[in-house]
Amino acid sequence: MNLPAMLRAVALIRARAPDVNFAVAAFKPQHARLARTMIDEAGLDVIVLSNKTPELIHLAECCIATSGSVSLELLHHVKPTVILYTVSAPAM
Repeated sequence: MNLPAMLRAVALIRARAPDVNFAVAAFKPQHARLARTMIDEAGLDVIVLSNKTPELIHLAECCIATSGSVSLELLHHVKPTVILYTVSAPAM
């Protein structure tokens, strides 16, 4: 649910900094397949990896994440992070 907003951010960042690399850490292989489909549809160059979250956190200079347990991992590694959580209009 949050990946489309993250991909819009990728497009905006890439427009200003074309040499920046992006990666998505997928929890499960089926999440990776869905992410690849959405990334391909958006026409973006983004790497998708399953079961590599700790490695990606280690390599990242900064992160965009969905609120949850990964937030604690990012905090532990002292990574600059934007936490994104999409809510529906009625919830606001």
